[in-house]
Amino acid sequence: MTAAALEVEGVRLRVGEVGVSEFALDLPILRLQPGERIAVVGPSGCGKSMLLEFLALLMRPERVDRFVLATADDDRRDLAGDIAAGRIDALAHLRAGPLGYVPQSGGVLPFLTARAHASSGLRLAGHAGNPVARARFDRLAERLGVGAHLDKTREQLSGGQRKRVALLAGMSVPRRVLLADEPTTGLDAASGTAVMELLSRLAADEGTAVLIATHDADTAYRAGFAVRPLEHGAFWHEALQVVF
Repeated sequence: MTAAALEVEGVRLRVGEVGVSEFALDLPILRLQPGERIAVVGPSGCGKSMLLEFLALLMRPERVDRFVLATADDDRRDLAGDIAAGRIDALAHLRAGPLGYVPQSGGVLPFLTARAHASSGLRLAGHAGNPVARARFDRLAERLGVGAHLDKTREQLSGGQRKRVALLAGMSVPRRVLLADEPTTGLDAASGTAVMELLSRLAADEGTAVLIATHDADTAYRAGFAVRPLEHGAFWHEALQVVF
């Protein structure tokens, strides 16, 4: 069997005040294979964003037994020790390479052009001068419908264009794992479909494991995502099986 792109076990996430506004999410096991496409669905407040923030190394869990990320073909790192100890800042560099994350509120920084914002991943990964990487970036920009808008500032972009620029930033370099929180929010139906299809194509063409949180289950399913519910405070994904 191909080694997993991401393998997480024994996780408990908790936010809020115990006994008052407490919310807990259990993640017994999650394995994402290269090229796998998973759409996590569920009602607002069920923990979808919290799940993605944890997987994006932005949240310290109450417990984590394993967090193994493929950082290269022959390198798989167990980050559980650093995560459990709260050394999450030391892992931030991984979001510039193998682990991509597009937050729900992702947009364009006010002091950058759309191009500068979206291509920041290329610079951080040392690919800014690589013609192959630049050509890939330009192709993605065109497929997202923002190729003609990259020299604009945030104020010159519509809300939907800002969303697509944020997605371009997340896709700007090839990833082992790409996480996207509500990638179609604020987009019209045609743009939402195009975004879902592009995320699916990245998985198929580049072997990226793509995990999204979405309310748009139908569009995700049509684009080839396996739709999995998150409810009752637990999510368990193993070989495309969900158990509560």
